[in-house]
Amino acid sequence: MMLMSKKGCNILGSMRNIHTAIVKSPKFHMLFLILILLFTAAHLSIAISFLADTVAIRNSGRIIIISPLHVDGRYIKDSFGNIIILKGINKVEFADDPDGIWMGDTMWKDANVKAELDAMKIWGINAIRCHISVELWKYDIGPNTNTTEHPILRSGVNSWSDVCSISAREAIKRLLSFAAERGMYVILDGYSIRCYWTRAEQDQLPFPPYQQSPNASEIIGSVDDFVEWWRSIAVELKDYPNVIFELWNEPNRNDPPTAFNEWLNASQLCINAIREAGAAQPIIFQWQMGIWCNVYEDENGEPFARFGDHLHGWLETAIANLTDPLGNLIFSTHIYRVYSGLG
Repeated sequence: MMLMSKKGCNILGSMRNIHTAIVKSPKFHMLFLILILLFTAAHLSIAISFLADTVAIRNSGRIIIISPLHVDGRYIKDSFGNIIILKGINKVEFADDPDGIWMGDTMWKDANVKAELDAMKIWGINAIRCHISVELWKYDIGPNTNTTEHPILRSGVNSWSDVCSISAREAIKRLLSFAAERGMYVILDGYSIRCYWTRAEQDQLPFPPYQQSPNASEIIGSVDDFVEWWRSIAVELKDYPNVIFELWNEPNRNDPPTAFNEWLNASQLCINAIREAGAAQPIIFQWQMGIWCNVYEDENGEPFARFGDHLHGWLETAIANLTDPLGNLIFSTHIYRVYSGLG
């Protein structure tokens, strides 16, 4: 049994009264609520920072989870350190048409694009490589393009509304969002200066004097023009974690011998511009195609390459001379099966 004096009882009663008064006080409730909110915000910020590198936010405000990629030695990895093998197809029609061709239709419909992507997903595809036309992106050609302002693009026609329903840039952004919803990556590679409707050719290099498309120099007149084209892409697409930038499709030119060095220099300037724009996505550098990697033997049993170029003719030079502050460079070439060769 504990004995307490009358004075002690009075003190205890006073403390109970103070406690009751505090609990009933609106100020106490407000302070308690603020403490809860601060505690929640602190823990929520940790969760948000964990996911920050793996989300893309669409215009609708819906959050899409997909992990950006990075280069780690000889591997491509996601944000969690998983090795990612990109398995995909070429989707060439952005080099032809402002909004591509989906389910056989030149007029963009979201449902058609999603249907093709869903079919690709069933096939096990996780990457789509899209050829794009320089002029279609540069002028954001669409159904409302001012043909008076850009008469070179399609002379004699007053509108592009007969071949597209949305503009080139909007189409690519929608594709990136739809692909991200399905956990798919999109490689964008420059393919031609002009497009199908302006008689494009597959340009060996994107700047003079190496272009093949008619009047191409009026679209890209110098290396600097090409660099600024890539800068504009990086500025608009830097917040899409599932995009990969490929500077040009099959750049090649053996005459003059200086062409490779010119391409090397142009590529470095493009890498710099993309990073200056704040884009951290991987960048693919490519040179030549039809590469044969010592798959034949001569009469003395020595290996040699046929019908193409040795990788060691340019790869070591490219690796030694190209730099990326983020270390996110991928080196690529295309191996073709020709005349019973290994492809």
